[in-house]
Amino acid sequence: MTSNKLTPHERAALARAIELARDSRHLNKGNPQVGAVVLDAKGWFIAEGTHQGKGTPHAEALALNLAGKKAEGGTLCVSLEPCDHFGATPPCTTAILRAGIKRVVYGASDLTQVESSSQLLIEVGVSVVTPPPESPEGIAAREVTHRWAFAQKVGRPYVTWKVATSIDGFLASGTPGVGWFTSEQSRSDVHDLRELADAVVVGTSTVITDDSRLTARTADGKSLRQVQPIRVVVGDSEIPPKSNVNDHTAPTWFEPKQEPLALLKKLYSRGVNHVLLEAGPTLSNTFLDAGLIDEVVWFLAPVWFGNSKGVRRIDPKRMQELRALSVVERGGDIRIHGYLTSI
Repeated sequence: MTSNKLTPHERAALARAIELARDSRHLNKGNPQVGAVVLDAKGWFIAEGTHQGKGTPHAEALALNLAGKKAEGGTLCVSLEPCDHFGATPPCTTAILRAGIKRVVYGASDLTQVESSSQLLIEVGVSVVTPPPESPEGIAAREVTHRWAFAQKVGRPYVTWKVATSIDGFLASGTPGVGWFTSEQSRSDVHDLRELADAVVVGTSTVITDDSRLTARTADGKSLRQVQPIRVVVGDSEIPPKSNVNDHTAPTWFEPKQEPLALLKKLYSRGVNHVLLEAGPTLSNTFLDAGLIDEVVWFLAPVWFGNSKGVRRIDPKRMQELRALSVVERGGDIRIHGYLTSI
């Protein structure tokens, strides 16, 4: 049977597995982020592994391979419930049984599996342990993979809307002549968001106005990070040939104007599980009206535009619907992370 009683060594190993998964966000485009740690029969650390991306061995297989014969009779701690199906690689349950593992501890259930792999392991005599869903370990493990799991369940990418505004709701994006008004820390956070996403979606008007590179870069904005999101430009306006989205630093897909759900399903069919929407008000409002915003990251800068002509604004009623999960200060800006209660 499964239980939720973890030993101190198992608790520490599971925390490490979740940390490995979280830190692998730049590696696992299209696949869940997973980390694994192997303990020997006495509960001591032997090896660890991180899934490196689509088509590569899973974290469990990597860690067990490194552990070798020392894994026999030991415990496998993994951030996500091991798989029991053939895909690009063999089932992780097979590797677990071959290694002689007697106990499996996992942080988050894999709700995309038709049949629980845990039950299979239990039936052949492996003890399976998982912490309560609302425990710190359970919450942390789900946070790593919940966007990927959402996409697999719903059949479209999870959508994070990044929006930066002045205090009175005017946009930094898609407004001629405005440029940046958020802090360096806020802009660094945006690069983190881009690194996490499979694709960044913008409209043609934003590309023409801002000419952003839409790449994930280091904190100083100068160097590219290891893996880049796909840049998806939506609309029928012609993009200038010398626009930054036409460089070769990251792949760019051009899509005609279409309903947001149709766009998302098309992206999902091409392996995109998580979208970062960095659009101006026109495309953003289209997604909002369609109920297709799953998460909001709002950067609120201490700037007031008043009645400035030509500056574009997000409907303030939209922001009143925001249920904040966290509110932090970022170099003088306020970053609010949450969900829209109307969706």
